[in-house]
Amino acid sequence: MGFPLYVRQYVTMAAEFDRKSGIATPQDLHLYSYALCNVAEEMINTEYRGIAIEARDGLVVIVISFDEEDGETNLLRSLAVAEMIKSYVEEQFKQTISIGLGRMTQDLSTLQHTYHDAMSVRKHP
Repeated sequence: MGFPLYVRQYVTMAAEFDRKSGIATPQDLHLYSYALCNVAEEMINTEYRGIAIEARDGLVVIVISFDEEDGETNLLRSLAVAEMIKSYVEEQFKQTISIGLGRMTQDLSTLQHTYHDAMSVRKHP
C-alpha cells in the first residue's frame, strides 16, 4: 500500500461531517476534511499506525493497524480513538461527525469489506 502499517490486525472507520449543508462552501468542506485527516492520523499514530484519506466531500476513510491480534482490545482501542476524534472535531472545528466502525480483519485484502461495514453502521443525527 505504501503506508507504514502494522501487519497483525486492521479496522476501517468511515467518518462523515454532519449537516454538510451548514458548511458555507465546498472548499470549506474540503478544508474540514483535510484537517480531519491530519488530526485522525496524528491521534492514531501516537500509539498505533494508520492512515486517513478523504474519499469524497465530507467523508473520510480511516484505517487503524495494530501490532497485536487481540480483537476485543483493539476494538476498544478503536472506539476510544473514534471518540477522541469526534471530541476534537466538536471542540476545535465546531462541527459534528458521525463515525462508523467496520469489523476487525487480519487481511489487507478485506479492507474494502470492512469499509462497507463501516459505511452501513455510520449514523446520522
